[in-house]
Amino acid sequence: MEFCKWEYRQRLQILEHTLLRHEVCWINRLSNFIDWNASSDSVSLDDYVTILARKGLVNYRQELGFIIKFINEFKTISSFTRRHFFRLQALHLIKHRKQILPTSTAIIKLLDSSDIVEKLFVLVMSSSGRRAIDIIHLKSSNVRLLGGRYYITLVKDKMNSFPVKFSFKWDVSLQLDWLAIDSWFKRLLQLEDKPFKSVNMQKMRRRATFHIHGCRNRKSLQLVRSGCSIEEVKSIVGWSSDDSFLRYSKINLFDIKNFQTLDSLILFLNA
Repeated sequence: MEFCKWEYRQRLQILEHTLLRHEVCWINRLSNFIDWNASSDSVSLDDYVTILARKGLVNYRQELGFIIKFINEFKTISSFTRRHFFRLQALHLIKHRKQILPTSTAIIKLLDSSDIVEKLFVLVMSSSGRRAIDIIHLKSSNVRLLGGRYYITLVKDKMNSFPVKFSFKWDVSLQLDWLAIDSWFKRLLQLEDKPFKSVNMQKMRRRATFHIHGCRNRKSLQLVRSGCSIEEVKSIVGWSSDDSFLRYSKINLFDIKNFQTLDSLILFLNA
């Protein structure tokens, strides 16, 4: 995507008094990227995203999200374009930023240092394979239990306003007291309208020895090993493209069914 650098400068002047400190920092990086002496009036945001991704900055995703929001002032960014930029960025980051997936031992270790709400959050995420943001926004009124399976409806997806529906059963491959966990979860749904609103992702990430988002990838590997097709895995986990499936499941690297256990596969990936 391209935008006019002079219109960009005009918008920046309008917003300069309302930008927060970190937003000013991010905008300045984009400003420094622009060649103001070039004869062309247009700037490629794709090129900027590529450079940003290669730097592997700590706040890369927040920065990209804000830049997209800022450029959205030009009324030229659709949900499809936003998705394109995030995918473009991920293609570069995956080469520089290794994601550590959770083994059963690592998940149980994190549970031991977590309170009951955090424990349930991790177990719901591990069992469903959905995004952390989906689980955090979950409302008790949108959860129903039928035949031992939880069915959940979210008002909208991360990238657009369409409702999201998914279901899950507990991941019994983890050696835990699932009767007690199920009882705790039902009780939490009765007590809180938004059961996971108190979960602090930053604190949890610092305590974990793996990437929390890796719970999704663990679930995808588990589903493939159980015989699910690519389309079934995409539907369950919530991926919209084959690119996401290939990137996160690592299915293009080896036959994941050749490993005796899920944990042995994850240890191979993390090595």
